[in-house]
Amino acid sequence: MLDEASWPAADRDLKAGAETLAATGAISNLNIRDHLQKVSESELGVLFVAFDGDMTFHARSTRSNSPYDTSLATFGDDPAEMHYVSLNPVIDRTLLYNEVRLTRTGGAEQSAEDTTSQSTYGKRTYRGTALLNSTDIAVNVLCGYLVARYKNANKLRMRSIEIMPQGSPNELYPKVLSYDISSRITCRLDQASLDAEYFIEGVEESCDASEMNWRTLWQLSDVSTELYTPAERTDSLWVLGADTAEWDTIVGGEATNWESVNGTTANEATYVTQTNDSSPVKDDLHTCDNMPAGNATIASVTVYLRIKQTGSVGDYQTTVIPIVEVGGTEYAGAAKNCTTSWATVSHTWTLSPDTGIAWTVAEVNALLIGYRTTPNAPAFDEKGQVCWCYAVCVNTPTW
Repeated sequence: MLDEASWPAADRDLKAGAETLAATGAISNLNIRDHLQKVSESELGVLFVAFDGDMTFHARSTRSNSPYDTSLATFGDDPAEMHYVSLNPVIDRTLLYNEVRLTRTGGAEQSAEDTTSQSTYGKRTYRGTALLNSTDIAVNVLCGYLVARYKNANKLRMRSIEIMPQGSPNELYPKVLSYDISSRITCRLDQASLDAEYFIEGVEESCDASEMNWRTLWQLSDVSTELYTPAERTDSLWVLGADTAEWDTIVGGEATNWESVNGTTANEATYVTQTNDSSPVKDDLHTCDNMPAGNATIASVTVYLRIKQTGSVGDYQTTVIPIVEVGGTEYAGAAKNCTTSWATVSHTWTLSPDTGIAWTVAEVNALLIGYRTTPNAPAFDEKGQVCWCYAVCVNTPTW
């Protein structure tokens, strides 16, 4: 887009974002500035023209890294601190949202809410449309992130700070002439017991030539809000299709093995079973949903099965084994004993069985999940049955 606007390549400072955005193709009759702002909104980033004239884009993770991860100066009342003219502390609902509704271009509306906050403050809704994210899942994650960030309004914050650098020119002029959007400062107000770090979100400069009074006004945002860490998520990954179907009998009328065990709830009327001798073992492996978060630290992946067996357990103990395929190799969990009643069993992999280290998002998104029979003598009638299969990924989105 900057090329289309003939913005010089030397006058750009663009950080790589975390979101995958949909390709726009040929663009006509489009305001370039509006489109760039929509890119920033879809990333939860910041777009601005810096003091040096560079078109600047900060991704949502930029402020977590150097040099924005350290306060550059402290402005307060103590003699050793930088002096200010005024602070504007507020507790208000300007940044209170407990319901967020977002829609990407070509997608369905996604939403998240916090009912506890709504009971306390009443419902306050933030809406965003025409986002450029490539999937509805990504937009849904943004909804949850924004609700968690803005659901409370019980903290005193500084809306802005005003500085007159001529009061201490050697100390203050270098700061007001170099600090820009995303610069990090500390504000202290002793009588209000306020001591917090803030990002500069806007810069306003004015000068009274007759009195030679230079004034700088910085609009601020609370670091603890802007750098909110998403909470740990538990995402269910439902079966979507078949990769391997070796169990030989479908009960309940479904057309395929995977359709007999999928769904967000168990249907005990439809299941698969292995009626013939299962030596060697027989495996069903299924594809499943991708993770909602595009970037995340993954704590574990668990495969859940709902199983039982025919006949009497006393005659022969049937087992079913949860399995996964990662990196083209199958890995088996612990064998689970069947009973004559349906029961949900599971096996958890805290590390990737393929690498022995933490799971990656790419591994989970390519994951196959399923179940395996154990060898059964033809003389025994006890056969394992599976009516439900899905995975759960415990993860913390990263930004």
